[in-house]
Amino acid sequence: MQNSKITMKELLYKMACYQELYPNVHLFEKTDLNQMNSNCLSSTIEAFRLKKDCTKLEYCKDKLYHVISKYYVVDQKEYVMEIICCLDEQLELSRQENSNLILKYLGKHDDFYLDVLTGAYNRRFYEEKIKHQTTPAGIVMLDVDDFKIYNDTFGHDFGDRVLKMIVEHIKNSLRNQDKLIRYGGDEFIIYLPNIEIEDLYLIMQNILENIHHATIRRYESVQFSLSAGITMYQTGTIEEAVSLADHLLYHAKRKKNCIFTELDHQYYSDRNDTKQTILIVDDSELNRAILYEILKDDFYLLEATNGQECIDYIKQYGSGISLILLDIIMPEIDGFDVLQWMEQEKWLDDIPVILISSEDSANVINKGFAMGASDYIKRPFDYRIVYRRVYNIIKLYAKQKRLMDLLKKQVEKN
Repeated sequence: MQNSKITMKELLYKMACYQELYPNVHLFEKTDLNQMNSNCLSSTIEAFRLKKDCTKLEYCKDKLYHVISKYYVVDQKEYVMEIICCLDEQLELSRQENSNLILKYLGKHDDFYLDVLTGAYNRRFYEEKIKHQTTPAGIVMLDVDDFKIYNDTFGHDFGDRVLKMIVEHIKNSLRNQDKLIRYGGDEFIIYLPNIEIEDLYLIMQNILENIHHATIRRYESVQFSLSAGITMYQTGTIEEAVSLADHLLYHAKRKKNCIFTELDHQYYSDRNDTKQTILIVDDSELNRAILYEILKDDFYLLEATNGQECIDYIKQYGSGISLILLDIIMPEIDGFDVLQWMEQEKWLDDIPVILISSEDSANVINKGFAMGASDYIKRPFDYRIVYRRVYNIIKLYAKQKRLMDLLKKQVEKN
């Protein structure tokens, strides 16, 4: 019990002082408890129960009140002075202040920022707590190799187990101050403040090795791996660093089970690596996986699951794409729609397209050729046919491009 014993005269004086500041000040004896409305006066009831001062924000009749309940003992009788201030609609809180206020009084501040499935921090935590940080930090963008294949082959419950297992292993390798964030799907960000690149690289090597040797009960034959892009945030914004790490992740995923840094990116740029980039467009994960296995050793590969993603890749990489393997039948934007868009935007002169489909109708094939496709491959895939046709088309277009460049230079000389 706190020291609250005073005389009645002193109590009434205090009450008069409070009434000068607040419009609603009331004095209750403990005998008044039975007549109180517990919904509106829970702070006052709590003050009697705990025998100490209490303060709360309370809703009553659709209005928000700040209630201060001060506990006193006068002549061995218990009293609570209730001071009420209505926080009306004119109270202005920023979006962040409103969010913090709700979180604090719900008592769920930590849970609000946690991903329900994995226990990692969620995207909201990144947006509100990490994105605007200015402390130098290591930034990692990573995702699970072939995660969609796991989901499609073994089911989403298995996919959930994979994500929880991976998060557990990553957390075990991080420092107390590091933050693991589920950015979306199987994609994660790791925020590591005040760390050197050498230490960051060692942590990531340890994580990849642990994941590579991890198993899930009853699926011991399934081997897991991660790909990661890492960068160091010093200046600019965290958002820019995450964008760069995401770009580096794209390069890492070409090889899988791989870490890609800015130094690696510079190394491969300096080498002027001659591998060509192929964009595989198919809404079937299995078909993309088969084509990936056929071509992965000799080409850089991008994957799109629908026509819109294909168009987005073309807009991003342009003639950096050497060939598109394009499924005809896809939801919403199909292969023919993509060909039509490429013709309108003049991309077919620079990027050859090989159509892929189980459809062998002469009308379908002829329509594809008429719209600008360079070749056609029928499913199921034959390894040698796929590889040879891809190689031949890329080689042919490369020759044509060199010839056009030569003619252009010749015209400029004349």
